[in-house]
Amino acid sequence: MRAAFHHFDKNHNGSIDRAEFAQLMALLVVDLDIEHLDAEWRAADSNGNGRISYDEFAHWWAQRGV
Repeated sequence: MRAAFHHFDKNHNGSIDRAEFAQLMALLVVDLDIEHLDAEWRAADSNGNGRISYDEFAHWWAQRGV
């Protein structure tokens, strides 16, 4: 899971931003629409700070069974 997080943290700042998350979701979901992306972003960014930490990512990943 940590390797997946680091793979999508393209700028290596220790968090995944919305653009990086969109890339991740595009690989996971064939017919990704903006509503689905928005819902998953809100679920993953649980503290609402506009970044997904590793802990948030791990929780989201486990919840979604990704």
